[in-house]
Amino acid sequence: MTDSSRDPSIDIAGLSAQEKRALLSRLLMERAAASASAHPLSYGQRSLWFLYQLAPDNPAYTLTYAGRVSGDLDVAALERAAQALVERHAILRTTFAVRDGQPVQLVHPHWPVRIARQDVGPHDIDEWIHRESDGAFDLQTGPVFRLTLLRQSPHEHVLVLAVHHIAADFWSIDVILDELCKLYAAQRGSDAPPVCPERYVGYADRQLQLMSGAEGIASGSIGVTSWPASYPNSVWLPTGRDRRRRRITVRCNVSVLTAAWRRDSGGGPRCRRDTVHDLSGCLRHAVAPLHRPGRPPRRLTIRMPRSGRDGGSGRLRRQHRRLAYRLAW
Repeated sequence: MTDSSRDPSIDIAGLSAQEKRALLSRLLMERAAASASAHPLSYGQRSLWFLYQLAPDNPAYTLTYAGRVSGDLDVAALERAAQALVERHAILRTTFAVRDGQPVQLVHPHWPVRIARQDVGPHDIDEWIHRESDGAFDLQTGPVFRLTLLRQSPHEHVLVLAVHHIAADFWSIDVILDELCKLYAAQRGSDAPPVCPERYVGYADRQLQLMSGAEGIASGSIGVTSWPASYPNSVWLPTGRDRRRRRITVRCNVSVLTAAWRRDSGGGPRCRRDTVHDLSGCLRHAVAPLHRPGRPPRRLTIRMPRSGRDGGSGRLRRQHRRLAYRLAW
């Protein structure tokens, strides 16, 4: 790799501070990309990469969690635990690029982790959480995962975790939090949790092999031919007033629906896995108030994600699959 900082055609002394930072960022990205291993994207990642290219500053696919930490907190140990977490999961030290016209994920051998720290007042917590939620990720330069520690007092903190959906799903948030707590305890003398041996790039490779083989081609053709060509592209839903078409981000409907599903399913660990019939029944009850007697339609097709967790639940991955469900009432 050619060191641009030593190129006589570039006068570093004449660069502004912003231009120097941009040059340093480009050099670091080139150096990191040279040492990273390239792997194909899964089909779910490809869809998110396409959306990212359309609107790179859109924070719609930023997953955020905020948790309160009460008591004495060893910030240095927490940062070491976060570094160990990134070392355990390659997807958290992955960036994305285009090679030979195809998007690829670049797994870096090492990625330094720094927890951003900020002293805040009790009335500023919500503003900071929203700010982190609205912060977009640069998937080409990374990182795809960030931590911010909001300090209210020496014994009261709020830890804000943000990760891009191309690297993780909601199930992965539970894995990250669980391992971060155990790794923090390990920094203070406890045993470290076992390492998940499987990486997400292995899943992406198997998915690509499956879909490019005879079985994948056959299953894809079945899905295309079975979709009703005459089904209407749009449905009528009653609203209080006419609304212009515009892009919006809905933040609350999924959690409400999941809570109803858990109550309907009787609770327990099985509620975290996909149960098509229970979820379909919950959806029928959820959309029933939208229907007015005597007004169409009485059937509704909804595309909704399934986690597709077929084992290896300790692996971080972006593995939501969108399937179509037809509801009738």
